[in-house]
Amino acid sequence: MDQKKAFWDLFFEVLNTNQPELIAKALAIVSELDDQRTVIAQITHAATQFAANPDKAQVTQKIIKILEEKALQSLPEK
Repeated sequence: MDQKKAFWDLFFEVLNTNQPELIAKALAIVSELDDQRTVIAQITHAATQFAANPDKAQVTQKIIKILEEKALQSLPEK
């Protein structure tokens, strides 16, 4: 299965079922993608689509926060 499709299927499953434990699974897929910046941008865009539902927005914000932390950790030290 295409990794991007697997990620997005899981991402929307997390949002639709409000199961934050799936976040780790989604992050594992993202960490294997080559274009993480694009995926993060798409997640940010998706988050705005779910802003009307507080539960979904909260889960999305958790995903974004973890991804941002991962992105910062992966930056080379100066």
